[in-house]
Amino acid sequence: MKKKKISALSLLLVLSLLLAACSSSKTDSSKETDSSKEADTAATSTVSNSEEEAHWSYEGETGPEHWGDLDPANLACVNGTEQSPINIETTKTEEKADPQELTINYVPTLFSLENNGHTIQANPAASDNSIKLGNDTYHLAQLHFHTPSEHQLNGNSFDMELHLVHKNEKDELAVLGLMIKEGKENSILKEAWESMPKEQTTEDVQL
Repeated sequence: MKKKKISALSLLLVLSLLLAACSSSKTDSSKETDSSKEADTAATSTVSNSEEEAHWSYEGETGPEHWGDLDPANLACVNGTEQSPINIETTKTEEKADPQELTINYVPTLFSLENNGHTIQANPAASDNSIKLGNDTYHLAQLHFHTPSEHQLNGNSFDMELHLVHKNEKDELAVLGLMIKEGKENSILKEAWESMPKEQTTEDVQL
């Protein structure tokens, strides 16, 4: 398939939040839709990047309620008290006196699509996109979607949530989460939905 450029996404940063790495039972999306999505709000998280060797899933004996038993690295899923997902309550949020400055540096980029057995993710062809958080630079490694949104705002879920996953030289991750509402059709995103591999792939689908 002929490669086409996908314009860089414009982000509206609202909150900067420190999250642990354990996620919920809400699934990443490979759901097909003809609608484009409109950004509504965003959050950031920074987590350590540990390789997950044990097989996990979103249901059954390897589902979320068992993640803590699958690998010692997952103990936060059992003992953690502040892990993802979170409900952002605006009446309880406080602005930090000295927050880390976030700078976003995105350019138009080619992407390929991968079904990794858990979700559909888009992998950039180059490392030109990055963010700077404090003194650390993180390069965009991949992006993927959750539907409905993994996190909530004042108890409300959104139609979808975009996660832009970045990695620094220490192999640490910084994730930008963007809440999405259904809107008008977007031709580029429509092509991505229609090209999503339905089964786990060994080779990426080029956009």
